[in-house]
Amino acid sequence: MTNDIGDIIIYKLQSLPWFDKYTGVVKTITYQAPDKKLKKMPVSCNTSAEDCTSGHYTDLCPDSTKKSVVFLEDLGTRFVSRNADKYYWKSSFNLVIWLNLPKLGYEGCSYSGIAINGVLSKLPAIPFQITGSIYQRVMINLDGQSPNSINPFSKYSFPEEITQYLMHPYEAITLPLSVDFMTNKACLDVPYLPAPIKCI
Repeated sequence: MTNDIGDIIIYKLQSLPWFDKYTGVVKTITYQAPDKKLKKMPVSCNTSAEDCTSGHYTDLCPDSTKKSVVFLEDLGTRFVSRNADKYYWKSSFNLVIWLNLPKLGYEGCSYSGIAINGVLSKLPAIPFQITGSIYQRVMINLDGQSPNSINPFSKYSFPEEITQYLMHPYEAITLPLSVDFMTNKACLDVPYLPAPIKCI
């Protein structure tokens, strides 16, 4: 469910003009670098092992060629309550945003205010339903902004030179989001499973 809700958030935001490299909920992969050290990187949930071997694990790595990098970190989904066949849930995320001010043509000190207001402008003011899905009464809430002193990339093993992209004229911000939504038992089913995929 969490990945589905993450995709809904990104779908709502992706038309923002400063969006460049983005994905929904990331997973952290651990791999062995040529120096034999274990590294951790955020990758899109849809990234395969083959993609990682071909270097796609650096897709969400800030660098001077990108206008922005945007992804969601999963902070969990919890069951809130039940009313007959209606189940109420709450998912929590960190929306991680990295901005390249020169690529955005912005000469000011900070673009975060513009970015945050852009995010707010794309969030529906009332609960909405995703047609053809099990998710109903979806409400995306922006819960604030994490302190600028927190580096959202510190938990990952980005190359050492990445630190230059975390100082002006670059900017990284983290926005905690929560999403309230409902599922209806009448709309849920257990689909038939096809034959297992053979491991390579």
